[in-house]
Amino acid sequence: MGRSCGKPRVVFVPGIMGSVLVDKKLLWRYPEAVKECRENLDGFEGAYKVMPVRLQNIDEHDLCAGLDPAIVWGTVSMVHWILNPPDWEERLMSGDGYKSSGDTGIYTQAGNYGLIQFAIEASIWHITDTEEITYIYDPYGEFLDELSHAGADVKLFPYDWRLSNTYNAQLLAEKINEWWWHGMTPQQVDPECKVTIIAHSMGGLLARYFIESEKFDGPRYVRQLITVGTPHCGLPEAYTNLLGKTRLFEMKGIARNVIDFIVWLFDVDPEHAPTGLFTPGMQLRLVRHYASLIEMTPTYDFVWLHKKKEPIDKAWRILATLIHTPTRKSFDKLRREFRDGLISPERLDYWLGCHQIHYHFLAAEGLNTMVGYNRWEGSGKFSAQGDGTVPLESATMALDEPGTRNIHIRRIRKENLVRKIIVERDILSNLEFKIENYGHQDLFKVIKVQSYCREQISKKPASTAGQFELVKAAQPTPVAELLDLAKKIFAKVAKTKKRIVYSVIVIWLQDADNEPTIKLKTERKNGSLRVEGINGLAKNGEVEEVEDKNHRKRSYVFIESIEQIIGQLTVGGVLFLPQDCQPYIELVTWNVGKQFEEGNCQNRSHAEKQFIEWFEKQKRSSLKEPDAWVQRVVKIEINNRDASPCCHCCVDLSKFKKKHSSDIKMSISWIKPYVEEKDQGVPCGYTTTLASLELLKKEGWTLERPCPKPAYAGDPRDPCGGLE
Repeated sequence: MGRSCGKPRVVFVPGIMGSVLVDKKLLWRYPEAVKECRENLDGFEGAYKVMPVRLQNIDEHDLCAGLDPAIVWGTVSMVHWILNPPDWEERLMSGDGYKSSGDTGIYTQAGNYGLIQFAIEASIWHITDTEEITYIYDPYGEFLDELSHAGADVKLFPYDWRLSNTYNAQLLAEKINEWWWHGMTPQQVDPECKVTIIAHSMGGLLARYFIESEKFDGPRYVRQLITVGTPHCGLPEAYTNLLGKTRLFEMKGIARNVIDFIVWLFDVDPEHAPTGLFTPGMQLRLVRHYASLIEMTPTYDFVWLHKKKEPIDKAWRILATLIHTPTRKSFDKLRREFRDGLISPERLDYWLGCHQIHYHFLAAEGLNTMVGYNRWEGSGKFSAQGDGTVPLESATMALDEPGTRNIHIRRIRKENLVRKIIVERDILSNLEFKIENYGHQDLFKVIKVQSYCREQISKKPASTAGQFELVKAAQPTPVAELLDLAKKIFAKVAKTKKRIVYSVIVIWLQDADNEPTIKLKTERKNGSLRVEGINGLAKNGEVEEVEDKNHRKRSYVFIESIEQIIGQLTVGGVLFLPQDCQPYIELVTWNVGKQFEEGNCQNRSHAEKQFIEWFEKQKRSSLKEPDAWVQRVVKIEINNRDASPCCHCCVDLSKFKKKHSSDIKMSISWIKPYVEEKDQGVPCGYTTTLASLELLKKEGWTLERPCPKPAYAGDPRDPCGGLE
């Protein structure tokens, strides 16, 4: 394909229950494993009350010797464990269900190189002939073979799906680095050498955590992510599984195929076929042991009560206080640890654009799917808006086709899911078919899914030059809008009839390979989100939100004020949390404190002084990153939304400019000159003078529109007369 790195690099990440698990102790004790298998199979007749016809002429001891009896999930070899549920449960609950697998782990030498695969071929000798029997369930094999034949360099990432996605994302990061960069961190990766990740179901959440979390350097390695049937906004069935209302290992999905295989292998009478792999009690213990399932609970309103939807926070309270026994963490903490590492849906498209990454969400619809839960009735709400497991709303992140600039949505309609299955071949070789639909677990067998993935992999990465320019040319929020937000915030924290002067400030930063503007670290304490990694924040850096005129929420933190007067305002302004990669910081400062006291002739309360003090605290920051944002400042714009800076502030601003690098451009604008009025009490000499403005110009400040007409035209006190 003419690529500098050879074949397109592809990583495939399966979904929950999609990887082979093995008892690691028995793996190295083969005779002991065979013995365990034989003991389990000896009890099959009592378990199913029927004679396994398909095994009548096959010694079950030979069956055990021909398998990998240490395998507990994912291949034909696990069949004997099904006949001994207590021992099987013990192995599937090995480890802490969070970051430790215990004695059970992944096994890449079985199945489809570690991915789930049920395949058995055998001959049964009868008196008159020999019958060849075959059973194959392989949800991924055909698709992966096609990718390899198309010229892709495909790597498989089987993982212990019982553990937290946060832990498995770390393993994925290490594997990608090991496969193509030999464990060395590259300084820069050519776009054509970056990786495409294709993920099924929960694997898409795992992949997103690797790409989006600050813990890893995902954007350095990844150019696109293709998810198929991934519950981006969570899975209602995960919630009902944890409640014990539904069962993960029941007659659907991969579990259904396992049960179908048992029925086929033992030729079980349908009336005696099991409906699940475990008892309800066993299943509840298992699912509450798996952090991954807790992390898949919904993030949107899906619980109904009396014909109305409950807010998700209220619905989640039922599970939030439950404790994950091995780690002693609450379910709520486990869920938040994972979700806090993902970029929020409203920011995701912008974030992807900054990092030149494309997401592709493939979602099937038309199959009966649990889309909600009726708490009053204790039952699920179903519709055809899904693939049988994942609701369309979650798989598409509630986006319509074709999506956004960097998130591409493709819906797979029901007519694309139809498949024919041979039911019977008569003596004349006539075939009888039945029509079924590919469900959630078989989506990679759908031709439309296969062709879309091949198409995206074969595309040459688009030039990133335009995207870099887009980021650099991004425009900050209009000054008037920032002012409106600041006034709205100020009204909530202070009650005063005094005139308040606001300074709207934009700090422009030098591009740093599209790194986040400020490497803010957030943590949750007592249910609130706090910001670390930046100095001079009030209220312990607690993040708050305000809604703009377009009903969009803006996150902000308060900055400290210089004056700390009891009973008066003790915050000096607000810093609006920057979006990742935007090349500027927006904040608004205001006058506070002793300025409300007549006769106080200090400018420590003034908006400009608040900014100077806050900025100086950043220079004293303990941050050690070489690209700390204060080292990247190239321009500072101060927009006074009232009067010009007083003469004292002019002196302080001139010193501020002189102190900092001459490479930093600084400008200031105002609506009218500041002149002390007689009714202001004791004169303080605040009036802006021509000399004070000249001082600003001398030190390199640009005075933007200092005296728009008509402002004090002809007035002898007009400080701008000599500047025009």
